[in-house]
Amino acid sequence: MSTRLISASALMLLNAAAVAAPTVTGNTISWPDDGWYQVQRSDTYESICNGGSSCKVANGKYQVINHTTGERFKNIIVNAATTDPVDPVDPSDFNLLDASRDLIASLAGYELDQLAVVVDDLAFVVEQETTIVWPDSDYYQVQKAPESASDNPVYETMCNGEPVCQLVPGAYTVINQTSGARSALEVPYIEPSELPGTMLLSASTFTYDDADPYYATATVDIERMKYNCEGGGSVVIETGLGFLTNQDGTHTAGSIIRNGYLFDQCRMSMTGGLLPNDTYLIQGNLFTLYAGNNYDDSRLYNYESFSINGDSGLEYLVDGDVKDIDGVRHTSGGAIALSYRDAVINEYQKTLPDGQSVASIAEGRFAYEYGPDFLLDVSGVVRNEKTANQNVSFSTDAALSGYFLFVDPNSATPFTGSINLLADDGSLLNISAQGTETDAFAVLNDYTTAYGERIQESGPTLRYFAKDFNTLFEVDRLRRNWPAR
Repeated sequence: MSTRLISASALMLLNAAAVAAPTVTGNTISWPDDGWYQVQRSDTYESICNGGSSCKVANGKYQVINHTTGERFKNIIVNAATTDPVDPVDPSDFNLLDASRDLIASLAGYELDQLAVVVDDLAFVVEQETTIVWPDSDYYQVQKAPESASDNPVYETMCNGEPVCQLVPGAYTVINQTSGARSALEVPYIEPSELPGTMLLSASTFTYDDADPYYATATVDIERMKYNCEGGGSVVIETGLGFLTNQDGTHTAGSIIRNGYLFDQCRMSMTGGLLPNDTYLIQGNLFTLYAGNNYDDSRLYNYESFSINGDSGLEYLVDGDVKDIDGVRHTSGGAIALSYRDAVINEYQKTLPDGQSVASIAEGRFAYEYGPDFLLDVSGVVRNEKTANQNVSFSTDAALSGYFLFVDPNSATPFTGSINLLADDGSLLNISAQGTETDAFAVLNDYTTAYGERIQESGPTLRYFAKDFNTLFEVDRLRRNWPAR
């Protein structure tokens, strides 16, 4: 982390032009389509809305800023007689049968994949965060320009009136809210080895065994760098790049990226990142691995007693690991298409600033294989918005399993196994394979509602059950952004 003092002479004034004033209807402030607008509270300069064409606000006094022209409209009064009510969620609407597919998928632990990107973002902030110190006591705001051109660009507010401002490399606009002066600010990227307070640690190695007989075992050299966090503590960041080769080593078959993030009571502020603006205490380890080639890719996330705690009360607790494979696997019988995911989640908790726990997984186990063997084995306890904030327990009498090829329906063997779901409200669901020689994919849903009503019905056949899950996971893979360093 570095510190820069911005002098008054460095803040260059930009021209502003007059435009039509915003209007107020009820609790909604609207404005013309002639620029990018921001709405702030007049007393605290807190950003309420950024961009768009209108903003719904609580009663109070606001200022509206056209950041395209620089025009400011102060003392806009909103004093509506009534506000729209918010309907509470009714837990009685929860239907375990309808939610079963989503709940089973929640045990797959995609929250761990997504959190890994957040952790990489936190590590980048520790590496590259620059502290801006203002030259006087004026009220300064910092806006970040959009990264790509757009008809309706979104300018993100990074800092609002704080005496200092922490920024990562990028282009910004500094606005002196006291004087109206505006200036451009460029924060450069700094090579990690040149940052003050960093320490290069002894290197290490990592051995990768793909378990696919086509690939040879690979050794990856790991570079390790220790960084001091702005509020105390430290983080060690490990980076390694290696290559997959075939068994006889005659050619390169793919690449391996192995990263590690080892936080030791690292206290840091986050502004404009993937987490809400706040100060966080991070503890524990995360190791990530990517191995890929033209035919398949593997991803591994391993969390060791990892936690993120914000001063606002936002909290993540994670312990467990996930392995994901998509592509081609080589066997003695040849190459086969395969989707595979294995998750062991000892603990996952997400708590909001108001103290409400909105998602949790305890003792979670998810094993899924597709192609041409099908396997689904789940256990654990899940609670999230899809469960109406109650616990749903999973158990498997015997894993749902079978064999089939989409190109040859006659290749299927009768599917077997069953999964049990039990909710806190007393509702119970048993999903069981009912495979026969004539219908290998048959399934029965035996559902008892919270009110004691029993419903037995044929569900989607396991052939399409598997296909639906595979489609779900494929869509999620497309959404993921692997944090290559």
